[in-house]
Amino acid sequence: MFASKKVEQLIAEGGEFMIDLSQKLARRLTVIGIDAQSLEEQIDELQVKS
Repeated sequence: MFASKKVEQLIAEGGEFMIDLSQKLARRLTVIGIDAQSLEEQIDELQVKS
């Protein structure tokens, strides 16, 4: 419970914490997008082979 209050406080304050969090989320979303695209390509290849 204490940890979530601290996170809420850091988010409310913004600053370096939010910049760091935004950068990490952007990287994670980019990786997820690349992974999803790779999976779609693999599925397409399998469908062509069938």
